[in-house]
Amino acid sequence: MSMRRSLVAGLVVALFLPGTASQAQEMSVEAWEELRGLQAEIREDRKAIVEANMPLTASEAKAFWPVYAEYREAADAVADRMAGLIEAYAANVDQMNDVKADAFFQEWLSIEREDLETHEKFAGKVRKVLPGRKAIRFFQIESKLDAIMRLDITMRVPLVE
Repeated sequence: MSMRRSLVAGLVVALFLPGTASQAQEMSVEAWEELRGLQAEIREDRKAIVEANMPLTASEAKAFWPVYAEYREAADAVADRMAGLIEAYAANVDQMNDVKADAFFQEWLSIEREDLETHEKFAGKVRKVLPGRKAIRFFQIESKLDAIMRLDITMRVPLVE
């Protein structure tokens, strides 16, 4: 097994171990504030990260950045909705019952659908202003930034008991 696979397997196992995993996953007020701070930093730096990693011509940049701003507004609205759900979940995790769990799950699915719809809507818009390789590069960069955010959130949100 490669070193990378071993690391991934170890992380997955650690997530589900009793004791240390559940302790590490507790969503304290401090952890939530730290998470929100990280999200704010990534939001603030996101355009600079995209800009540094997107080799655009002047005409591509002129067409792309307004679409990017519109995309970020829509994507940030979805992210804010997810953050609200996570905050509500963390506040209710100790009193979780099947009815509450189902409501949280249905809202999570709704947010995931909205996220996919946002990507589908803007894939066409980005593809209209950028050639195919640059369009996919943009969404790869966005996907990597999203993955960083999701990993941090996932590691902090406690599993339902």
